[in-house]
Amino acid sequence: MIRTSRRRSREMPKRDDKREDKREDKQDFKLEKQTAKRSSKVDLTLAKAQKSLATGYKRKWLVFLIAILLGGYMILKGGLGGGFIEGIKSKLGM
Repeated sequence: MIRTSRRRSREMPKRDDKREDKREDKQDFKLEKQTAKRSSKVDLTLAKAQKSLATGYKRKWLVFLIAILLGGYMILKGGLGGGFIEGIKSKLGM
């Protein structure tokens, strides 16, 4: 004998439109929150990159300025090129 099972047909309970609206609103809110968080992280990364470039430019010019000042000091004090300066001083009578 073959048994046939009769399953009761279960109907899915109807969901209220209010529930679906709440769910959609919640999903939209989460999505907006995620995009806002991502965009703020991207903005922060770009700001850090611009700051590091500006700092690099400042340091480059600071190194050039220090090198020029040290070179001028050494030349005037006679450390480097002292004979050149002494020759000019003797021709001028100093």
